[in-house]
Amino acid sequence: MQKKIFKEIINSIKEKKTLQSIDNNIIEEKLVEHFKKNSGDLKKLLALETINKKNKIYKKTVKTLRDYFNKTYGIFNLEPNRQKLFEQLKKTPSNEKILIELLKTHKSTLERIPNLNKFYEIIFSVTKDPKTILDLGCGLNPLTYQWMFLDNVNYTAVEINKADVLLLNEYFKIAKIKGVALKADLNKYSNTKKYNVVFAFKVLDMIDKKQVERLITNLNYKWFVATFSTKTIKNKAMNLPYRRYLQLMLGRLNIKYKTIKIGDEIIYLIRK
Repeated sequence: MQKKIFKEIINSIKEKKTLQSIDNNIIEEKLVEHFKKNSGDLKKLLALETINKKNKIYKKTVKTLRDYFNKTYGIFNLEPNRQKLFEQLKKTPSNEKILIELLKTHKSTLERIPNLNKFYEIIFSVTKDPKTILDLGCGLNPLTYQWMFLDNVNYTAVEINKADVLLLNEYFKIAKIKGVALKADLNKYSNTKKYNVVFAFKVLDMIDKKQVERLITNLNYKWFVATFSTKTIKNKAMNLPYRRYLQLMLGRLNIKYKTIKIGDEIIYLIRK
């Protein structure tokens, strides 16, 4: 019965278009975590003779999980069906016009488009040109590779969305980039390889703060580049855009950093 309940809840969560491409296993892991904290709710659902989607506990569970995945993924996914654009890109992988249209289908990269020409120039003026990059919660950011003006880079991209992982791996291939995209949940992610630069663009606000600290302290890098939006989800200017929790953490860990503001984005350049 539990398997059937989980399956129905997952299906209900994915009825929302912007969440349809999230891997079922990732939703199931979060569902297990949810019911560990709310074991009484699971017992009540298991006690039902049939699965009732109008049941208050069922509806509350779906809403809780939808809210979580909408916050961590759904708000960024502006166009679930971007495959048509990508098919056009396959014919001319460096076509800037098509790349820009693809970047518009993800909120994070959409907001960065006006500043793309100087975004990486400013970052790499501090970090120097990297030979290895780890891009956490990357979304479609690897599609901005040609604006980085780098040569012979090994690029590792980490993303929760299976469809985006498949698209990025195909992009690396057609654009002849030494890259690989991997599917993973950043709340559980770890990596022991060494990187010149780690990107975490507009993603740290979306994961557990203890995991943020683990990533910053345990990953092996020279520079950790984290960015944050200066606007709210409703596109209003934040009163306090600098992330005090991050600054306090870095101070406690005695890790040096500097900040730069570009457009509607604050960049934290963290030196290990």
